Amino acid sequence: MDEDVESAANTKNTDEIDLELEDNMDAAPSQGTEQPEIATESKSMVNGPDLTIDEAKAALPESFRKPAAPQREPMEHPPDIGNTITNFLALDKCLPDKQFLQLTLLPTSDEVDQHRPLQLQYDREWLAITRAFTLSEPPIFGDPDAKPPPAKSQSEYRSLIAEQRRWVDEHLSDGALIVPQNFEVTAPKYDGGNWNLPQYSTVEECPNPQTAQFCQMLQMPNPLAISEDERAARMAAGPRSDPDAERFAASKRGRGGFGHNRGRGGGGRGRGGGRGRSRGR
Repeated sequence: MDEDVESAANTKNTDEIDLELEDNMDAAPSQGTEQPEIATESKSMVNGPDLTIDEAKAALPESFRKPAAPQREPMEHPPDIGNTITNFLALDKCLPDKQFLQLTLLPTSDEVDQHRPLQLQYDREWLAITRAFTLSEPPIFGDPDAKPPPAKSQSEYRSLIAEQRRWVDEHLSDGALIVPQNFEVTAPKYDGGNWNLPQYSTVEECPNPQTAQFCQMLQMPNPLAISEDERAARMAAGPRSDPDAERFAASKRGRGGFGHNRGRGGGGRGRGGGRGRSRGR
C-alpha cells in the first residue's frame, strides 16, 4: 500500500504546470522582462547654453514677436483757445415741479456786435473742420458693416483743416455765415386721428432741406441724400433685424416688464378704497 502511494507521487504528470521557477532562471525574450535601453543625452545637451529671457526672445522668428505699437504724436492744445473749462448741466424732464429749464448768463466780449435782432452765425474754424472730415473721411450711412477709417496723425489733420480754412475764407463772406431761418415742414403733421390705425404705422423717411442747403453752401456731398428709388427700397425692406434688441425685449417680457403692478406699490390699494401709497403686497 505504501509502495503504491510513493510510486504515484514520483510519477510526473505530463499535464502539470510547474509555477515555482527559479529567480535566476533565464527568461525568454518574449516575456518582456528585459528593459529596453533608452538613449539619453547628456545634461549639457538637454539644457543647452544658458540664455537670458531677452536673448531667448531675440532668437524667436519674427512671427512670434509682438508688433511694435505706432508712436503717437503728443497732443498739443491750440494756443488760440483760452477756455479750458467745460461746464456740464443736467436738467430734468419737462414735467410739473421739475427743473427742466435753467437760464445761464454767458460773458461776452465788447467786440461782439450787439445790433438787434441777434442772429446765430457759423464759426469759420468749425466749418473748416466739418468740410475737412466730410471730404477726407466721408461718413457711410445705411451699411451696418461699414468701419471708420484709421485715424490720421495730428499734423495731417492740422494740414487738412488749414487747407479747408483757406477755402472757407475765400468762398464764404461774412453774410454767408449767418444761420438762415429756412425751416420747412417735410413730415406730415398729426391730424388727430386714431394712431392705432394702419395708416399711422408706416413712417416714411423725409429728407432735411436744411442739411441739403448746408452741404450745398460748403460744396460737399450730402451723405444723407437718397433717391426716391432708394427710399422706396428701404420702405419695402423694412427695419433691419437687431438680435440684441430682440434679446432685450424677450428678457423684459420674461421678467414681467410689460405687465402691471411692477415693483412695490404699483397696484396697491389704500385703506379708504382708493388708490393709496401702500406697498401692494
